[in-house]
Amino acid sequence: MKKKKEKEEKEKENKKEDEEESGEEEEDDEEREQERKKKEKKNEAKQNLTNTTRTLKNIKEIDK
Repeated sequence: MKKKKEKEEKEKENKKEDEEESGEEEEDDEEREQERKKKEKKNEAKQNLTNTTRTLKNIKEIDK
């Protein structure tokens, strides 16, 4: 009887730990996704700045 109870308790603990770990993995995925989106926005902003700078230089060349 004691062994059965101990075994059941261990199984409950393991199940609880597994659920916690899977929750942490989901949070990590969300964090990675947010970081990826931040990097995308940053790269897009850099590209826009580069294009704007290039356009301004071209306008200056035309005005000369």
